Amino acid sequence: EAFAVARTSLLATCRQLEARLAQLPEAGPGLGEAVHEIRKTGKKLRGGLLIARADKKLIWRVAMVGRLLGRTRDAAVRWETWQGLMGGKAEVGSEEALIARMLEHEAGEASDAPQQEVVDWLRAGMAEVGDFIDGCLMEQLAEHCRVGEKRLRQRLRKRLRRAVDHGEDADFHEARKVAKFWLGGMTLVAPMRVDLIKEVLTDLAEILGHEHDLGVLGAWMEAQGFSRARAPKVWRRLRKDEARTRKAALRLIRREVLPRL
Repeated sequence: EAFAVARTSLLATCRQLEARLAQLPEAGPGLGEAVHEIRKTGKKLRGGLLIARADKKLIWRVAMVGRLLGRTRDAAVRWETWQGLMGGKAEVGSEEALIARMLEHEAGEASDAPQQEVVDWLRAGMAEVGDFIDGCLMEQLAEHCRVGEKRLRQRLRKRLRRAVDHGEDADFHEARKVAKFWLGGMTLVAPMRVDLIKEVLTDLAEILGHEHDLGVLGAWMEAQGFSRARAPKVWRRLRKDEARTRKAALRLIRREVLPRL
C-alpha cells in the first residue's frame, strides 16, 4: 500500500514541529536557521494535509506557522539575495551602498525571537492538527491520500502547463507553491512514489524559488523608492538574472518535469 506510512509520518512530523516551536524562544543566535527549518517542515506538513484532504481550518493553522514567522526569514532572504546579485563592496555614497546597508539593517532587526503568545498559539494549532491525525484510521487516511494526491498532481500539471504556455509571473509563482506542496507532502505520505521525479522537481523548486526571491527584492526596492530610473545598475542585473532563471525553469519543465508527471 503506497500510503501505508501516511498516518505515522504525518503525526510524527506534526509532533516534531510542535517541539521545535517550543524551543524557538531559546534559539539565541541560531534563531534564523531554526525558523528556516520550522517553515520548511511546515510546508511539508501542509502539503501532506492537502493530500490527505484535511479540514481547511487545520491546513490554515499550519500555513500560519510560515506566515507568522515569516518576518525573520524574509528579511534574511532579501539580504542574501542582494549579496548574491550584487556581490561585495559598493562604491561609498552610491545607491547600491545605501540599499545594502538598509537590507543588512532590516535583516538584523528581524532577528528577534517571536513573542511567546505567538509561539503558544502556533503550538496549540499543531496539537489540534496532531489530534486530528491521531483520530484517523490508517485505511481511511490512505484512501483520502489516494484521491488527494491525484487531484494535487493534476493541479500541479495544470499550473506547469499554464506557466509554459502563458509565461506569466503569477503562473510560475503558483507552480512553485504547488510543486513544493505536492513534493513535500508526498515525501511524508508516500516517499517511494516520488523517487523518479524528486530530484528534478527539487531543482525546479529551487530555480523558481530564486526567481521569486528576485521578485521580492525588486518589490522591496520599488517600495523604498529605488525605481528602475533611480537605481539602474541594480535593476539591469536583476532583470538579467530573472531572464536567465526563467529560461532554466522553462527548459527543466519541458524536458524533465512534465514528462514524468
